[in-house]
Amino acid sequence: ALFRIPVFRSLIRFLGAFPVYRGRRDTRALDYAAALLHKGHNVLIFGEGTRSWDWEILPIRGGIEVVARTSRVPIVPLIMDGAGQTNPRGKGPLAVDPHRIAVRLAEPIPAEQYDHWPAREMPEHLRPVLERNLVRLRSYTAGPYRRSGQIALARVAVQLLLVYTVAWVYLVVALKRLLRK
Repeated sequence: ALFRIPVFRSLIRFLGAFPVYRGRRDTRALDYAAALLHKGHNVLIFGEGTRSWDWEILPIRGGIEVVARTSRVPIVPLIMDGAGQTNPRGKGPLAVDPHRIAVRLAEPIPAEQYDHWPAREMPEHLRPVLERNLVRLRSYTAGPYRRSGQIALARVAVQLLLVYTVAWVYLVVALKRLLRK
């Protein structure tokens, strides 16, 4: 859906995003992601393929397994909480409500570890890792560690994700203002 908005499509393509066609095996996108990894780039994959209705982790799609096993790179689980409240599903891309978004990077999973997982079962092994880290993330953001106005993230993938999110929010707010006039 994001690639259907001309201005936003140009912006996120400029930032390095590429579309993945859901509902079928998009070999072109999988090959492109693997090629980027072979060149030494980081690739951020939204393993669930879409946003959840209830803000819980959905089943992980198989594309991540294809890319990981082809590229032989570590998987760094990234957990995001609050994005669903910022742009609720079903409200359209222009429905943005400011909300705190928390991000957590889990321990990397080296290729040597996931090599021991049976073929086509990587998503089942990744989901519990994400669920445990979502619980940890929520305990930090709801407990005594809760702070306003702080960003304490230093990883490239997270920084890019935040740039995408901030750019998207600003773009949507600007479009909403233009449409109201």
